[in-house]
Amino acid sequence: MSIYTLKPYVDIRENELYYVLSGGEKSIVLDKKQAFRMMTLIIDKKSFECNTPYESEALEELNISGYICKHEDANESGDRLSYFFESLGINFQKEEVQKSKILVLGAGGGGGTIVYLLAQIGIYNIKCIDFDKVEISDIEKTFVYRNNNIGEFKTIALKKIINENFFNVNFSYENRHLSNDSNLEKIIIEYKPDIIINAIDPKPSHKMWLNRLCFKLKLPVFFMAYSYETIILGPFLSYRTNVCYNSYNRHVKNTSHNVIDFEKIEPLKIQGNIHPSTSFNINILGAFSLKEILLYLSGNTEKMLSHNKILFLNSMTMEANQLELLCDADCECSEYL
Repeated sequence: MSIYTLKPYVDIRENELYYVLSGGEKSIVLDKKQAFRMMTLIIDKKSFECNTPYESEALEELNISGYICKHEDANESGDRLSYFFESLGINFQKEEVQKSKILVLGAGGGGGTIVYLLAQIGIYNIKCIDFDKVEISDIEKTFVYRNNNIGEFKTIALKKIINENFFNVNFSYENRHLSNDSNLEKIIIEYKPDIIINAIDPKPSHKMWLNRLCFKLKLPVFFMAYSYETIILGPFLSYRTNVCYNSYNRHVKNTSHNVIDFEKIEPLKIQGNIHPSTSFNINILGAFSLKEILLYLSGNTEKMLSHNKILFLNSMTMEANQLELLCDADCECSEYL
């Protein structure tokens, strides 16, 4: 006889006729009359053995779907990082993932949110670079900052927030303008991150430069951004593949009849532009970005939406388009392979 436990992420509902379990790739429907004894014992965490063929088949389906496990194998620590991978059926090296060093460029809507989420799920080593101070607009569009942070450097505000909520995180920061490429290169070399997250958008040529630098230093780089109602997830680029940001630049040049070139175009800053989706699309961007980062750290790039791709998601209509990137053999990134 064994004791079985429902996985913590499994949702179970019932009516007069059925139990419905969900939380994985598919929902499982069980006849309530035939499964009542078994489900009662599982929920109460009491030992049992199957008495009928229906119970045996139902137990096997629950086990194959990853909805239950033997009690001695259950993860009841409340560890959200383990729950994340467990829900996807992924084996991972927990300590290796937790000790990864993440460098986040930018502490605004996207950067501040991903720093918070990484700390919340248990990534120990995070460094963030920014030079801005918290304004009322930051409070309106992200859940991270509060009224008492207004006027503080965003990096310092993040440090306080993380220290108050997540005690095991080694969070460091620099209040530095990111337009100085030589300073940024020095910081990257000294910090030796496992991943660089670009959450700033000073000008398109910066992303081209950052991509080249990361490939030169053999570091992966992940770009995350939002533009009004559009979430831009990726690309997540690794020096080990023949794909770089220049591939996206070439695509944009071709589709704009060579009008737009990231190396030459400059952004026009207009104050006061606010879109109604900004208050929630940053949080959606943060959640998607967290998943991509964790999948990369665990070596599951095939499950990612942004590895060598860009996902464009309209947070108002939930319409999505994915652009797959591929460089030519003569692209400059080939020298880093």
